[in-house]
Amino acid sequence: MKHLFEDWSGISEKLHSAGHILLLLDYDGTLTPIVATPEQAILAEDMRQLLRVLHNRDKFSIGIISGRKLDEIQRIIGLPDIYYAGNHGLEMQGPGLCYFNPQSAEARTYLTAILQALKERLAHIAGIMVENKGLSLSLHYRLAPEAHIKEVNDIFNQVCEPYVVKNQVKITRGKKVLEVRPPVD
Repeated sequence: MKHLFEDWSGISEKLHSAGHILLLLDYDGTLTPIVATPEQAILAEDMRQLLRVLHNRDKFSIGIISGRKLDEIQRIIGLPDIYYAGNHGLEMQGPGLCYFNPQSAEARTYLTAILQALKERLAHIAGIMVENKGLSLSLHYRLAPEAHIKEVNDIFNQVCEPYVVKNQVKITRGKKVLEVRPPVD
């Protein structure tokens, strides 16, 4: 796959000639830089203004995709009448759209048990944050001492493995974050 800017002239031409453009953007690490903790990822006002300008043009529909909870990403962005996908698409809302993945509710019991076990087993390691997002969990270890990273991963895998084997949850990995999600696409 080519990098976007390797074929920018061709892409630019298609964008100019398109009748309508759906622009989907990730929040953490795209609209904001990667930072130490989720609450430090603050949308710059000039970026919010750019989103507002694009949204006000008939040619564009804007969507924000995030691993954060739907209500949280809506509050942070604060623009009405755009599309929002929270919990990696397990919940979505926008003009004419209201979606909640029905299978994700089944995983809540498992997520609660995993959350409790992770908090107990990782309590002795500084810099660990386990975030309950309702339909998923995130274990942030960006602030953990490097000497403990292997232990964090080992404990995470030990806690989650029984649920993964039974297809009750699935695991994804990001930049210094481990995520537990319902076993749905």
